[in-house]
Amino acid sequence: DPRVHVGLGGARRVERVDVRWVDGCRERFGPFAADGQVLLRRGSGEQP
Repeated sequence: DPRVHVGLGGARRVERVDVRWVDGCRERFGPFAADGQVLLRRGSGEQP
């Protein structure tokens, strides 16, 4: 299961998420509202 659960404490927003995929490619996603689910698709983020 590739899901990740992240605790944010009292934060209401996530400014960014940096992902390193299994092939070594890196992407940056965000911002996101807290208390929700987000689907990150390879190739749809920005280069960090």
